[in-house]
Amino acid sequence: MKTFDKQKWMQVRARGHVRFIMRQGLLQWGVPFGLVVTLGPFLYDLATHSPTPSIWSMVGSVTLLTLTFGYGMGETQWRRGQRAYHDNAA
Repeated sequence: MKTFDKQKWMQVRARGHVRFIMRQGLLQWGVPFGLVVTLGPFLYDLATHSPTPSIWSMVGSVTLLTLTFGYGMGETQWRRGQRAYHDNAA
């Protein structure tokens, strides 16, 4: 990790783990993933005149996908940053 990257990661760490997960994981990864995975099949069903799922099942699907995928990606990025920071600190 370069000096610039180390200083940048120190600022991220100072803001906290929860904020990082919310911004990096849920907003940047989870929301787009949830929308694409849920709305893609919905739009395909509309185009092929197939029966479409209810709005509540779509909302539940977007919510579940956003939370699970977003948290997983955010936690993975956090751990990579921490590992790189600690490996370089020694």
